[in-house]
Amino acid sequence: MRDHTRYIIILLLLLTAGCIHKDAIDTPSVRAAASLRSLLTNNFSFSMFYEAMRKAGVDTLLDNEASGYTLLIPDNGAFERSGITPDSLRKMLPEAIRKMVLYHVVPGKVSSTGIPQTLNYPFVTLGEKSVFTSTTVLDTNLYVNGIAVVKKNIAARNGVIHALKEVLTVPAGSVQEILAGNPHYSCLVAGLKKFGYWEALATQPSQVILAPTNEAFAMHHWEEKDINNMKTTDYKKLVFGSYVMNQVFFFTNDVRMAPPQGPFLQGEVLLFVERANTGEGIRIKVMPLNYRDPEFGLRIIFYGDWVNIPYSRPGQQAVNGIVHQVDQLPVVPDSALIR
Repeated sequence: MRDHTRYIIILLLLLTAGCIHKDAIDTPSVRAAASLRSLLTNNFSFSMFYEAMRKAGVDTLLDNEASGYTLLIPDNGAFERSGITPDSLRKMLPEAIRKMVLYHVVPGKVSSTGIPQTLNYPFVTLGEKSVFTSTTVLDTNLYVNGIAVVKKNIAARNGVIHALKEVLTVPAGSVQEILAGNPHYSCLVAGLKKFGYWEALATQPSQVILAPTNEAFAMHHWEEKDINNMKTTDYKKLVFGSYVMNQVFFFTNDVRMAPPQGPFLQGEVLLFVERANTGEGIRIKVMPLNYRDPEFGLRIIFYGDWVNIPYSRPGQQAVNGIVHQVDQLPVVPDSALIR
């Protein structure tokens, strides 16, 4: 009888161990069995985004079992890096939170393998505005609007999560509106108006704007009043035309992945866009069309010096382009005088 009892105990122990072992293994199939809601509620690092979804009244998306959704989620650290605290998030208006959240949601299940290996591929979000993904064969990192994805392909039963390093900024206006709304760009705005580039910035698509600050102009002793007093017949149009780039569309991290094949013809000048020698950003230079002529062989500066943009500034997205703030002048006005 004792032997019979011992065999029963051993059998029960083996069965119990087998059950514990099965539940302890975190296999992809087990992970994928969880819903989007379950992944968010059981992951504290996503708690701010989940709270934002609840406050916006769109958390029911997490229960969709039909087509599913792809969530581009900034974790709590990403909110902090973007200057958003739990307290400031609670104080945001529900409609503003709704716009922010829906801009981070793409219909359908989009894993990284389903994203084309190219720069700035558009996906329309539930906010009805596009995000742009970048990934290449040589650089398999994934970027969204120039923001790094720190963890890809967190699988759920009804969707996919990609965790972002920062919160995406919802495009709130045209490049014209972005420039007009920032007082640090008043010198640039004055020049774009003076030389006839301003009106097109409201509607023309896919524009990249190099936006030197007023401080950049001040370093060369130019102020807004000086620009307003310029005679347009005395200067080449490149003096401000060089700041409106319509031959190339890029966030700074795109250049890290795959430098654009330039130089690019921009009116009467060439634009060079490449990785900076420091490895910490990109640099841009405006050059004359005949910069290779012998008379220019010893010149380092033509219209202005190399302009550097760190990778930490991916670019401010507008509904019709990107604004890149720069701290140097690609073209010093005095260099564009008609001799």
